[in-house]
Amino acid sequence: MYSLPAIKLLPYAVPYKFILFGDGKKNPSYSELVNMITSNVFDAAVGDIAIVTNRTKIVDFTQPYIESGLVIVAPIRKLNSSAWAFLWPFTPFMWGVTAAFFLIVGAVVWILEHRINDEFRGPPKKQFVTILWFSFSTMFFSHRENTVSVLGRMVLVIWLFVVLIISSSYTASLTSILTEQQLLIALGSPEKYADALEKGTVAAVIDEQPYVDLFLSKYCKFSIVGQEFTKNGWGFAFPRDSPLAVDMTTAILTLSENGDLQKIH
Repeated sequence: MYSLPAIKLLPYAVPYKFILFGDGKKNPSYSELVNMITSNVFDAAVGDIAIVTNRTKIVDFTQPYIESGLVIVAPIRKLNSSAWAFLWPFTPFMWGVTAAFFLIVGAVVWILEHRINDEFRGPPKKQFVTILWFSFSTMFFSHRENTVSVLGRMVLVIWLFVVLIISSSYTASLTSILTEQQLLIALGSPEKYADALEKGTVAAVIDEQPYVDLFLSKYCKFSIVGQEFTKNGWGFAFPRDSPLAVDMTTAILTLSENGDLQKIH
């Protein structure tokens, strides 16, 4: 408990009584706790209270007793990463069926066209290449061969409509898969952090540095990625112009200078 050593270093005796804030089942609102100081419900607030601008306008904070900031935690070896991610939207069976239909449609169009259309004629090798090229170029609507027969055009129109549906479905599925990994999920304990990271439910966890340090001391298979992207600290809150804020700051600085604060950490 950070407050007890600091209170003992005050130049005068301060009687105190600790009152727990919250029901112990869910995280209480720290802003509400700070507001209760201004309304004289509490004389001070001790805990992991972040020193932020809107709170400093209504209460006085001590020197931060611990530096904090948001950091990202991820598995040391990234999970669910693959160079074949573009194949995820469809199952192997679906990919096989789609490829088969491309070939079948190409063959059907060739059968309907090669007797009356010069673009589908030539040596067997050329005709085979034409079937393959025509089939897969329809996927990008870039086929250069023109169909002449009525049946050939009907087959092509129907197939292009099917290709449009397939490509739209593929794009929507891939987008959903990629964005699903970016959704924010609330996790309530270090155990849930570890479970979600191990199973790949989340790609990373974002939390304040002190909580993350405590988490990493137990779960070594994860690590911090990058640097802190916010900077703040935790301090004790007192009513405005309270002499205790200044004296507690002096006590915290004393603990920091003699190394006792680091030992408490």
